[in-house]
Amino acid sequence: MKGRSKLDLPFSIAPLVLVLLLQGCVTNPFLSLTGAANQIARAADWRPTDIATTEFRLRIYRPRQINRAEEITIYIEGDGNAWTDTAHPSPDPTPRNPLGLKLAIAQPDGPAAYIARPCQYIIEKDRQHCAYRYWTEARYSEPVIKSVSQAVDHLKSIFNAERVRLVGYSGGGAVAALIAARRDDISFLITIAANLDTDYWIKFLKVAPLSGSLNPAGEKVALRRQRQLHFVGGKDDIVPPSVARSYANKVDPSLLQSIRYIENADHDCCWVELWPDIIRKITP
Repeated sequence: MKGRSKLDLPFSIAPLVLVLLLQGCVTNPFLSLTGAANQIARAADWRPTDIATTEFRLRIYRPRQINRAEEITIYIEGDGNAWTDTAHPSPDPTPRNPLGLKLAIAQPDGPAAYIARPCQYIIEKDRQHCAYRYWTEARYSEPVIKSVSQAVDHLKSIFNAERVRLVGYSGGGAVAALIAARRDDISFLITIAANLDTDYWIKFLKVAPLSGSLNPAGEKVALRRQRQLHFVGGKDDIVPPSVARSYANKVDPSLLQSIRYIENADHDCCWVELWPDIIRKITP
């Protein structure tokens, strides 16, 4: 209608649009990125908490009701909104579409929780700790891995758990693998559309090296002993299946058997919708 703003929705359809935006792949334009994530969590009766680690303050989401569990599944978010364009880092790496959070909430059985990456969902007083490098070239650096691993410790203590199934989406999969290489309580490493060989990945994308970052494919001794499973999208042109194959060939060629191809998935779609069926089929 001429003269009507795109945001001027009829009152009767506005609630429906709100629900669809929260559940779909588009962040709700009426809310901040943090507010949108909080609303997704609230709808599932989850709650946000900011915890202090040695290097950063991290945002975690977990169910409001906590029950003791011997094993907890912890999801790690992807790289988020790391770049404004190919030349300029984003001033805020908070994901526009928090797929890691949505995957955690979509888990149908067993206790689960979620860890955001450093400087995502940041509050103003912590901004001085967040240099651009921690979501660009140093996104997989030792301080980042140490910080997220401390968040894993925090969640383990809340649930009084002994073991962790670690699930990482996209760049969160690289973080999860690097954490698993440094711990002995990770019962299962699971990744989704993950850039597990970062050296191969940056050459594929023809972008600048991730100076200061660690490469999971370099953790050969630790990761060849780790129980693991890697899901890749057949239509993913951001992290193609060849990245997982390169990782497996470098760490241990027998890990090629740990790669699962989801033919109709790309980097974003349709992991959340498929996830309940996928994870139910993973042997405990």
